[in-house]
Amino acid sequence: MIKFSQEKLLLLHQLISQETGGDAGVRDYGLLETAYQTYWNLSVPELTATFPDVLSPN
Repeated sequence: MIKFSQEKLLLLHQLISQETGGDAGVRDYGLLETAYQTYWNLSVPELTATFPDVLSPN
């Protein structure tokens, strides 16, 4: 899995906003930082599941 830097994440946000006409601003950088760190600190099996794992019943 590719881990983007926060700078690249903000650049990606800006590019998508320009393409779709949205607002490129960020309201709360602290919340963005928390979300970014939480995502990479979680160990979520669904994110690393293989295709057969997804199809198998629980």
